[in-house]
Amino acid sequence: MRECKPAEGYEEDAMTIRIAAIEVSHWHALHDAAYLRHLIAMPDVELVAVQDSDAGLVARRAAEVGSPSTFTDYRQMLAITRPDFVVALGRHRQMAGIAHDLLDQGYPFLMEKPMGISAPEVDPAAAKAARLNAFVAVPLAQRYGPFAARARELLAAGGLSHRCEVIEGDFFASVPAGGDAYLLTRVIHDWDDHSARRILENCRSVMHQDARLLLAEAVPRDGTGSLLAKLVDVEMLVIGGRERTEAEYRDLLGRAGLRLTQVMDSDGQHSLIEAAPA
Repeated sequence: MRECKPAEGYEEDAMTIRIAAIEVSHWHALHDAAYLRHLIAMPDVELVAVQDSDAGLVARRAAEVGSPSTFTDYRQMLAITRPDFVVALGRHRQMAGIAHDLLDQGYPFLMEKPMGISAPEVDPAAAKAARLNAFVAVPLAQRYGPFAARARELLAAGGLSHRCEVIEGDFFASVPAGGDAYLLTRVIHDWDDHSARRILENCRSVMHQDARLLLAEAVPRDGTGSLLAKLVDVEMLVIGGRERTEAEYRDLLGRAGLRLTQVMDSDGQHSLIEAAPA
């Protein structure tokens, strides 16, 4: 740990918000969302400390964002710096625990999605935040971004608006009814079995008996085939999802009221899994 700057200094400017960041090894600390880069560019923000369990990495991150104090223990960082606001990143399996710690200590915070590895893990944190009337933010840039509006523009420009409707939504809550086929491309592998089953059950609930569900996913095979699928499986395990074999998809679909009818392999990275109402 490098020596921390005195916390009292922020009193010189009452409008300066003192922010600390947790587990800054996360990709979005400096790239894509680039939370730290945006923070240090704000005139009314002071990035007072950054933390990561990797001492060498946190030192490198700090050097790129103005050299704030560095810590390997976020609880120690909070106790010493007492920030006004916290940006919490980290591995998905860490997130729910960090969220509870921040809520228990009364810190307002922003946490990168998904805030946990399953709905049963995230729900208690959300309920606690509501009960405490705490400020908690989870950025959902794509949900509220211009993608749906842009899709409508492209459909209109191509003269296809009468054939296709763009609907914003949350597949954990509901799925649009009335379709003959439902296509999910690289969706189910993002989620653990509990969450994946919830998505599939919502699809099944609106499917008529002749409708079909199509999943475009990498399906690992026995032997040396589909090396990419096996490599992606390792990556998905880190964030809480997983790749699944044909037998595992058959079981998962069955528990959601669907039956696997066929798996169509392609020359590319993904197979097409077809399922019908059971």
